[in-house]
Amino acid sequence: MVATLLFVLLAAGIRTGLHHAGYNIGPFEFWPVHLFFLVLIAYLSGYRQLRLDRTSGMGALMRDGIRDTVLYAVLIGVLSWVFYTYMDPNEFAERNAIIIDGLVNDGFSEADARQKVSGFYTPANYAGITFLALLMTGAVNTLLFAVIHHRLLRRFMR
Repeated sequence: MVATLLFVLLAAGIRTGLHHAGYNIGPFEFWPVHLFFLVLIAYLSGYRQLRLDRTSGMGALMRDGIRDTVLYAVLIGVLSWVFYTYMDPNEFAERNAIIIDGLVNDGFSEADARQKVSGFYTPANYAGITFLALLMTGAVNTLLFAVIHHRLLRRFMR
């Protein structure tokens, strides 16, 4: 669990550091970092469980992996909301303006386009989407690494 908190702080630090350095990474462009950390979390949770008890079964491996990946998903979701609410509040307004311009060019009235778009791209919705995507990705990674740890890596543990 300590590694999970370290990865959360590292992801938040990278995201904040890039923002303050002037590199504007869009909300949906930071996923490779999260995917990398989720893979590491799923692997390390299974490794830790086997180091504690070499006879751990699939249930224990899955439980620890899910616990750590859910913690990562929850904390990153909350930090995403904080980031886009307080640190970069104009990101979604700029994206919404681009989408509204596209809808106006397609024949919608500006008021109608603004009404359709304004409620969808918000920091809260993005945080929810981030949480669900990380939760599903973490569950898949945990399942895969639990099988790998249970069937293969257990044999090489000392």
